[in-house]
Amino acid sequence: MSNEDSRQAESSPAKPVEYPYLVVRIFAAVYQREGIEIRVGPPAVEIVNRRCAVQHPEPFAADGTISAACRALLIQGVQSAVRQLRFRIFIVWAETRCTYVETDSTHEGAEPPSGGVLPGELAFMPQRYEPVQTLSDETPGYGLVQKSETRVPPSEVDVTRAALNDYLERKAQPPSPQLQAKRARLLKKLSGLNASSSMAKETEYRSQPADSFFLQSGRRVWLNAFHFDQIYAGLIVGLPDNSPGYILDQETKAQRIWGSRPTFTIPPATIIREDGARKYESFPWYCYKAWLTSDELESQNAGSELIVIWFAEEPMELSLIATVEHACREAPWEQYAQDWNF
Repeated sequence: MSNEDSRQAESSPAKPVEYPYLVVRIFAAVYQREGIEIRVGPPAVEIVNRRCAVQHPEPFAADGTISAACRALLIQGVQSAVRQLRFRIFIVWAETRCTYVETDSTHEGAEPPSGGVLPGELAFMPQRYEPVQTLSDETPGYGLVQKSETRVPPSEVDVTRAALNDYLERKAQPPSPQLQAKRARLLKKLSGLNASSSMAKETEYRSQPADSFFLQSGRRVWLNAFHFDQIYAGLIVGLPDNSPGYILDQETKAQRIWGSRPTFTIPPATIIREDGARKYESFPWYCYKAWLTSDELESQNAGSELIVIWFAEEPMELSLIATVEHACREAPWEQYAQDWNF
């Protein structure tokens, strides 16, 4: 067999099948179905508009269904795409069996989503997933390289742990002051490295949903738009005060920017200021507005939304999404938000 024939055999498509297929959730009750081509070849998953595919050395089991290893590969690839596309995706394996894929979890179900309409076709950014490690020794060819060929340099944590183990193997001997000091240094370093590793993983996870966060109630909301300004910027004569009119002006401004939408204003604090010998009261200098969206309050609707307005004395020092989360996470969504439809 020539090299060209070999390459063609490695990526040759298998017989077309109805299952599995993907259902991309655009909004509540708005879905887009994507077929999946199953191929024979090095492990990879492609999530492309109207051209999704999963590729595996042994994609089918003896009974003709998708193999367990290929199924696990597809779930991992779809979850990688969910984290990038910000859409929930369902993998439908059979008429009464599916997997719900979220950014940080998967759930098995017996009722695949159905119905819904999509005005036009949504073309999303192509996503490609290629595993770099094998799941187990019993899964041949699952990784891009065989496990015996993988060369992973030891991390600083591993090196420090090895040095500590070397000390512990010699602990039966009477420890010298130098050995005791070395043990203390290694324990301290290992503790710090483990903490840094955990913090890095948490930061990486939290940064994935870069445009969303969770309210204190557990509801996930997305930042649709953001605006801020100085509430006394137009004041030419006199001193600022804490007149309610300034708050109403900001609510009116939000409606002018984003249209008539439900609004919740977090009452600002009153600040006592000094202008020479004179004292006066005013609101904080800055006003922030966030237009947030979330899942529907009632199932027949497409989603819910709420504009949250708050005030602060200083310009924001955190990232945009962190600033909004810090101010809005206690917003009473169920009380003030409203559903919307197409």
